[in-house]
Amino acid sequence: MTIWARVKAALSGLGLPVGNIRLFLASDNPLPERYLTYQVIVAVPENHVDDKEVIRSYLVQINAWSKDGFERFPDVEGAMREAGFYYQTSRDMAFEEKTGHYGQSMDFRYYENKE
Repeated sequence: MTIWARVKAALSGLGLPVGNIRLFLASDNPLPERYLTYQVIVAVPENHVDDKEVIRSYLVQINAWSKDGFERFPDVEGAMREAGFYYQTSRDMAFEEKTGHYGQSMDFRYYENKE
């Protein structure tokens, strides 16, 4: 399973629209009240044996978007942890004046055995 499929599968149970880098909608559809986007920030070879990569880590960024804040937002951290990702950090993002969404960005690390 690719890292992108793994992230999408982890987030799919939260009941929110999910998009890779951005959420693609028909041009006449407004953005939903809440949604998630994700992207792979970096993939790093972590360990080699006999000149072959055996472990790779991925840093994945999840961006949560909401018009009413995050007090009742689904548990993104829990869903990612359950799928084998390790929480790294989170930060607030600037309010999107154009769409009316608040943003929260979260980083997760995933280790893949390449053997």
